[in-house]
Parts: sequence; C-alpha cells; structure tokens
Amino acid sequence: SCATVASEFRNGMTEPGHSKGFMCRMDSVNALQMRPQSGRQVQHSDRSRASEMNRPQMFRLGLVYILACAMTNGVQAADTGGQSEGSVLQSDVVTDLGDVSMLSDRHRNFARRFVEFLTQMDAFYFGGTENLNQNGATETRSITNEYGAYHAKVARGNVIEKAGRSLNITDKPTAWFQKDSDWSRYYLLDSHPKTPRVGMLHAAIVMKFFPDGSSTIAGFLDILKSANQPEDLRLLEQSIGEVYEKYDIDPQPYRHTSCMGIEDDSDGMETNKRFRRKSECVGGSFYARPLFEVNERNFAFMLEAYETFVRTYFDIIERRADEPVSAEDLKAQDAMRRNWLEDRFFSDPFTQNVTPYEIWSFMSLPPNVKF
Repeated sequence: SCATVASEFRNGMTEPGHSKGFMCRMDSVNALQMRPQSGRQVQHSDRSRASEMNRPQMFRLGLVYILACAMTNGVQAADTGGQSEGSVLQSDVVTDLGDVSMLSDRHRNFARRFVEFLTQMDAFYFGGTENLNQNGATETRSITNEYGAYHAKVARGNVIEKAGRSLNITDKPTAWFQKDSDWSRYYLLDSHPKTPRVGMLHAAIVMKFFPDGSSTIAGFLDILKSANQPEDLRLLEQSIGEVYEKYDIDPQPYRHTSCMGIEDDSDGMETNKRFRRKSECVGGSFYARPLFEVNERNFAFMLEAYETFVRTYFDIIERRADEPVSAEDLKAQDAMRRNWLEDRFFSDPFTQNVTPYEIWSFMSLPPNVKF
C-alpha cells in the first residue's frame, strides 16, 4: 500500500530513485489507481548505505515521498466528479454579474463586458471540446465559503482527455499578496489533450476593482513543453504577436515572466523556480510588473489576446489529434504532466494560498501522472 511504501522509504528500505516507478492513473470511471511500473525493493544489505544519510536528509526525502502518496490519495477525492464534502453542485455561474453596486458607472460597464466575454469564451471552450470529443458530458463542482465562491467544470474525452475551467469570485483575501476588492472575477482554462504533440494549455484572466478606485486586469497565456511541433509554436507566437503589435505592447517582459515566473518578491508572489511549470514562452504572463490597470486599451488587449490564443490552440489540437505518436513523444508528455503536478503543489502561489484544493485539483490536474 502507499502508506507501507512510504514507511519503508522513511526507514531506508526503498531507494528514492525508484519512487518514480509508480503511476497515478485515472481509469474510465475516474477512480485513481496506484500500480507498480518498474520499481523494486532494495536488498537488505542496501539499508546500511541508506542509513549513511544524515537524519535531516532522510527526513526530507521521506517527507517528499509521503507527500507524493498524499497527493495521489488526494487526487482520488478531488478528481472523481460529483459532490464532495463541503461543496454542492450548482448550475453554471459564469453569466452572473454579481453585486456591482459599489462600482462606478465606468467600472460597472467594464464588469458587464467582462462577464459577457467570459460567457462567450465558456461557450467556445466547452463547445469546441464537445465537437472534438463527440461527447458533451460535463461535471461541475462549487464551493462557497467566507472567502468567496469557487466554481469548476470539467469535460473528458478521447481527443481532449480533460478540459477544465474554474471561476473564482473573491469576497475576502486568503493570501498576503491579495487586497480587498469590491468586485473580481478570476477565470482559468486548463486543457490536457490526449496527443503528446500538443502541450497542455494554461490560460488565465483576472479582473479586479478595489475600494480606492484602482483596478487590475492580468492573466497567463501559454502551453507547456511536450512534444510540441515547431510550426505550431510559431503559429501561436505569431497569432498573439499580432495582438501585441496592434496595441503597441512589447511582448518581451510578458514572455520572460511566462518562462521565469515572478521574480519580484515585494508582494509575496515570487515563484518557486525549482518546481515551476516549463512553458514554451510563446504567449505571455501578464502578472509581470507593473500590472495593467483597467482602461479601454488594456481591456481590449487582454480580451483579444486571450481569445486569439485559445482559438489558435484549438485549431492546433484539431490538426494534430489523429497523428501517430512515438515513444519519445509520450515520454515528453509524461514529463510535462509530472512537472505540472509539481507546479500545482509546490510552485504556484494561487493553488497554495487562494483556490481551494477541491476546486483546482478537480479542474486542473492531469488525467494521469507518472512519477
């Protein structure tokens, strides 16, 4: 069992290198399975070699392995669909404008237009997924607490194995880098194609209005390193590049932040580089400082960039879906999915501090992870 293996590892009976001989796999009914790949037990004589490590080293290695086991058990609870403890199933809430009474007329207009945009993107995303998968079934999950409302939706199939979406509506800060806001929407798409020749999509957009009259619109657009084809990367880079050029915005700082993460720790959002996602750096991270304020130019740029990137990505999936793949392609996909799980648990400040685990694991984690 997972607990037994963790205990043996903690006591020096299992080599760390062989912990990657297990795979977390979601089967056809979304039940997590742990099954051995090529791991082996260390001979008794190896225990003396393991014991040469000092206690802090043993503790750290054991803790990492126990966390890995906890992750897999947690994925089972979070990725099975249906109802979970502390959550209720709700109808789609993307179209709900919410309370805008505290906003100025100008900000109220931006909020209305933003919700209209999210509604259109939701229809495109799940409509496109249904068209590719020939399957329109979805699962939804919502959690509401004193900090806000968190809504997730997932579709699964044979072309896009898992298409996730979350919508966060923050009422009260949960992390030191957040501020009180009068109105906010955080919208995220994470898409996991079956083909390893297209990396997963991570597409976020967020807009907030604050009590002092200030505002922010930000987000992230990129795909992760897999067996991506050079011509597809050029297409993504060129398509969003035209949007950068249209609004006279230099893409360099945003693509740099997509690659490297936030490097300024002044507001507590510095990225843990060790476990960070490995993106292709063709889109952009709009968390680069200084953040965009909400005005007509920035609003139009962010919405057009977001829609352009997501639509281009779906065109690429459709073109690559039926192509043959190699063992090297699948190896690249395995590495990408493991890297994404590491990013979720150990690097991204939002999954660690903002969005509830039951929401982000349900909509964001890969359909399977090998480690």
